[in-house]
Amino acid sequence: MAAPAIAARIAVAATLREGLAAVPHLAYDLDRPLLRSWLEANDIVLERLPAVTVPDLRVLRASLCAGIGWSVLPGYLTREQRGDGSLAEIPAPREVPRNQFYLVWARAALRHPRVAFARDILLRALAGGG
Repeated sequence: MAAPAIAARIAVAATLREGLAAVPHLAYDLDRPLLRSWLEANDIVLERLPAVTVPDLRVLRASLCAGIGWSVLPGYLTREQRGDGSLAEIPAPREVPRNQFYLVWARAALRHPRVAFARDILLRALAGGG
């Protein structure tokens, strides 16, 4: 993700790797988990550290909208900004990795009505049933 002007600057480079390297990148932390998984899935090596680290994805999103650089953010967090044109997606050359979540509970805990209710709500929401 990046502000449209930054995304356009990246797009005119000879290769995506060169374009990404020419613009500062931002990350949640120095380990860069979201960014690293996107880069690895697309066979892109970017060895320099992020120009900015922000331990809040909403602040990171605001920084991208301000044109500070580029980063990788979850789609749900940028849906509105992509819709209104304040952020542009940098197309992945191979794939967009997905974060998977696993819901685990102890069977004995399901004896408690509140736990069973919460589990049922989560399962319905994750299955797309609301």
